Amino acid sequence: MANSPHPDTVTVSFTLPQSLAAAVEMRAKASLTNKSDIIRRALLDFLTPDERAAVMGSVFNDAPNQGAQKANAPTKYPTKKESQKKKP
Repeated sequence: MANSPHPDTVTVSFTLPQSLAAAVEMRAKASLTNKSDIIRRALLDFLTPDERAAVMGSVFNDAPNQGAQKANAPTKYPTKKESQKKKP
């Protein structure tokens, strides 16, 4: 069965250098995920915390900063910066 996109998603087309596209594909395979997930995470990491909160609020159909996620919402993985903050 093919993956069905969420109804609130759009398809975006852009170009990448071949080496970057290959690196994304290798990371996706190594992480057992897909290229779209890698790109989504990178874009979320690029946003400011306020922009990220607004986007995540709209993804979960909740008001931003409520902190409540729907039960079937995807897991939010910590960004590289968030992960590094937790290390002593």
